[in-house]
Amino acid sequence: MTEKLAPVFVLGFLILASARHYDDDKAVVDEYDDSWMNEILPTLTGYDTLDHILENQPVLSPALSQENNVYPLDKVLAAGDKIEVWGTYQRGSKFSVNLKDQNGRYLIHVDFRPEYETVLNSCLSTGWGQEIRCAFPNFRAGQQFKVTLLCQSSQFRIFFNDEELSVTFAYRAALSSAVKVALEGGSNGLTWDKVSLPRELLPQDFNESLKKLQELVQHKTSGQPFSNVKNFVGTEDSLAIFQWQLLTFVKKQGHTLDLSDSSIRWLLNSADAMEKIMTSGDVQNDRWKEVIEIIAEITRQDANAKEGVKLNLAIAIGLTFSTDVRSMATGSIVDGIKRYHNYAKWIDERVLFDQFYSLNVWLMRYVVGSWAEDEELVWARANALESHRTPDKIADVCHSMVEYNLYNKDGVSVHDPGYYYYKPVTLEWIHTIGGVCGAISKFGTGMAQAFGIPATPVGQPGHCAYIWLKNGLTWTLGNDISGWEASNIHGGIQYSWRVEAPFMLMMHQAQEMAEGYRVSEKLRIVAESFSKPGDRFEILEEATTICPQNYDVWNILKESLSAENLTREVKEKCLLSTLLKHEEVRNQQSNIAAFKSVKASINQNSANEILREGGEWVSSNKEAWIEIDLGTPCTIDQLKIHWWGQSKSKDYDIMAEVGGQFVKVRSKYDEQMDGWFNAWSTIDGWEMKTTKILFKLREGELDYWYHKYYLGVRQIVVLGIEHYIEEVVSMNKPITTNSDDNGRTLVDGNNQTQWTSQKAQSWIEIDLEQLCTVKEILLEWSEGIDGMQIVEINAGGSTQKKVGGEFTKIPTDSVASGLKIALSSSSSYSLQEIEVFGICHTAIDILKMKIAMNFNESPYFKKNLMHLVE
Repeated sequence: MTEKLAPVFVLGFLILASARHYDDDKAVVDEYDDSWMNEILPTLTGYDTLDHILENQPVLSPALSQENNVYPLDKVLAAGDKIEVWGTYQRGSKFSVNLKDQNGRYLIHVDFRPEYETVLNSCLSTGWGQEIRCAFPNFRAGQQFKVTLLCQSSQFRIFFNDEELSVTFAYRAALSSAVKVALEGGSNGLTWDKVSLPRELLPQDFNESLKKLQELVQHKTSGQPFSNVKNFVGTEDSLAIFQWQLLTFVKKQGHTLDLSDSSIRWLLNSADAMEKIMTSGDVQNDRWKEVIEIIAEITRQDANAKEGVKLNLAIAIGLTFSTDVRSMATGSIVDGIKRYHNYAKWIDERVLFDQFYSLNVWLMRYVVGSWAEDEELVWARANALESHRTPDKIADVCHSMVEYNLYNKDGVSVHDPGYYYYKPVTLEWIHTIGGVCGAISKFGTGMAQAFGIPATPVGQPGHCAYIWLKNGLTWTLGNDISGWEASNIHGGIQYSWRVEAPFMLMMHQAQEMAEGYRVSEKLRIVAESFSKPGDRFEILEEATTICPQNYDVWNILKESLSAENLTREVKEKCLLSTLLKHEEVRNQQSNIAAFKSVKASINQNSANEILREGGEWVSSNKEAWIEIDLGTPCTIDQLKIHWWGQSKSKDYDIMAEVGGQFVKVRSKYDEQMDGWFNAWSTIDGWEMKTTKILFKLREGELDYWYHKYYLGVRQIVVLGIEHYIEEVVSMNKPITTNSDDNGRTLVDGNNQTQWTSQKAQSWIEIDLEQLCTVKEILLEWSEGIDGMQIVEINAGGSTQKKVGGEFTKIPTDSVASGLKIALSSSSSYSLQEIEVFGICHTAIDILKMKIAMNFNESPYFKKNLMHLVE
């Protein structure tokens, strides 16, 4: 016997030979020792084991391999999962696509009634429910069709041939209870062709799963064209990126996860859960094993924790309680599982503000992480003042319910441990005794959290304030004395990215564009861990485009620019769209003084603060001056001065630097004053381009508080348009021609030299070596214009502009990294010089433009992100 037997034939024989016998109750009566099979398989088939045969055979059509068209699910369904069924229709056939639970009950029954309608329903323990009807799709006899069930967080969406039906079907039982797909009907020749079901990606062995995930992501991303990487992160399989990242975090901590545990497997295979876990803020000390185990335990105890608001709650608990949350009253560790059950009960009882039910997981962390114990939260809801029982007032109830007391009624100082009489410092006890800033702010935080409103205490120099999500919409700083920029997240509170409180606002913005943030995070992980160095910049730059608020991406973007294998072509291609967009908006009016340099005749340390909101500069002299350096020529449209209290200048001049000299352009008599206390003065601008503005202040007024300040400014706003300082960007740049003369004299800055060509069809190419904004091109002919010229302006591998004619001066107003001039219609050509006027931009310059465009209304973030890329 010279040939191996067909593996499928052998497989059938072996299955019969090893058949197990069952009684009527499906219990195994006797089993055979089948170890002998592995001894003969290599000889018969060329395969080592029975499993090896199964792994290497083609997959049979589901319609041929499943009895009665019933297909078991090998994973617990979750939001994002998709079931696809193909069939071939014959006229008059009535059929349905169904999801069933382990008892055979219908979670969803999609009943297609030909030439009539489609009916959606369920049949659970109480029988058939309310029908939902819609039009019957346009089937064609003899043609294949596809039906898709898409699982979402609370409903099914149904598609026929990728077109969505006009109705959806809300879940009437837990999605996780589905165990099989049943295809029913099929008369008059209708056939079921194939089925595609969600699959488990993870083996039960931890290290094997980690290896498999790494291989999958590496195969899809490492060394792949960027378009392939971008497409991959938009697919369902890209869940593997987050799965790999999570398991990697766990392994780095020296741990593993029990992947045979059904609750953990469900969690890791649920796209909805995993994406929320991995994009809802940082976990201190990378305690990701604890995160997963807490959430898994919650889902074991409460099946409703697998979807909707309770899934968000469970994940928020897991992320927050992965590190100890301690009671403010006793210092003991708060039980996270107990907190889940209490908030779940309060959800059912609807005792929380409506805003809670729509919170994302990240926001919910600042509710469930309360330092108040659960009993205190109940007390808070029972005792909050009626006047403050609204989502726009609840946190500020602290000012009405807590008296500011440095000493208790027995004269004990707040700094003494006996101030609270050695009792647990509960919300109720703070209300009774009072306290100072810490007690007031923590009381306000707890009151908000009791009603489901996110809040957290923040530290300020020598003070404790709090921030809270007023109305469930806007982070607001309460009990404040120093402002946002001087506030840090309080010790014992988990934070994301950085401890400075303003970064809460940045993360909030990222969370509001959830899908973009998730894709951006997947790209960041791929760039950091899988891509080749030369590919990272393109991936990360795209990540900042999809979600500019992703601070972690900006934090590593600059380093990717220095990769040896990063080509100029890729770099320019990535940056071109930002530069083009910047050119579109550059001529729009903005506050051109923001982040610029300021000098003052007195109190220089605070002078720079007046170019942003919330600044403060004062002078004890009745006369002073302030100079703003705009850094580049600007058109000034309007000035605004926000005075400090009543310490404003009764007489002042405004000087503009033009050509190195200051000239007076405006005075006090040109202003329009709004109010008298903390007033704004508005002054119209002027036409001449200005680089510096000098304010000469005289006749100051004594301040209201008698601090002996005569002049004070909170902010100066300069509205206008910046203009580039143009230069010759072609000077000594690489040049090539098709003539015998190499053309170097055309860009040497010397118009006494001459380039000639005797070719009727000549051309000249100049490489500007980087992206430039080109305003105009000058052609200095030796005697007169020779023939016609066609000028191509190129950038990022594509032509940005093309003009033709007879030129000495070519206005371009375009972006370029190189240009080509084709010469024709003459037998010879003679040029002395080619000068390209404009301004060149480094990659860092363009990244700063991107930051400025995305964060122009957020000076704090603008400043911090620019610092990262400098």
